[in-house]
Amino acid sequence: MKAVLVVLCIVALVFGGYIYMNRPVQITNLSFVDSDDESYSLDDLIEDKDYLLLVVLGSKDLMSQYAAKKLTEWYPDYSDDVAFVGLMIQGKSSADKFQADKEIPFDLYSIRSGKDRTAINSFIEKSGRGYGCAGSAVYTGTVIVLDSERYMLFKLEKEQLEELPDRFEDLGL
Repeated sequence: MKAVLVVLCIVALVFGGYIYMNRPVQITNLSFVDSDDESYSLDDLIEDKDYLLLVVLGSKDLMSQYAAKKLTEWYPDYSDDVAFVGLMIQGKSSADKFQADKEIPFDLYSIRSGKDRTAINSFIEKSGRGYGCAGSAVYTGTVIVLDSERYMLFKLEKEQLEELPDRFEDLGL
């Protein structure tokens, strides 16, 4: 009888730990400024869409260029249900230049334009990879998909980007 109780306790602990580690993560309602100095929050950017796709971009690296190309291709197929937003790690002028050069059909904002540094750090911590005492980081080219209440549904890094159409299909898109 004691052995059964011990096994049940262990199973409950493992299950509880699994549930805790896989709980939904809600992203803070970040705000960014566009090139006209208009401020937009994530809630503003979602508008009436079911989902928000955030892609972290850099102006010169290959993963950002690849992600921008693939998302530009997929944009017409999913833009009715998904708000696409690019977050540049450089400033607003770099975001505008990258968008024009790559002919990206969705808006890009500079992460640096965010007014609340604590919220930006929270976003990076929740959506990035943890590196212990060194903090967290988000790779450029990373795609993060949120639901309309800003809960993170999934994150795709590097070559995982190719899974995006399948992941959208799983969401019924």
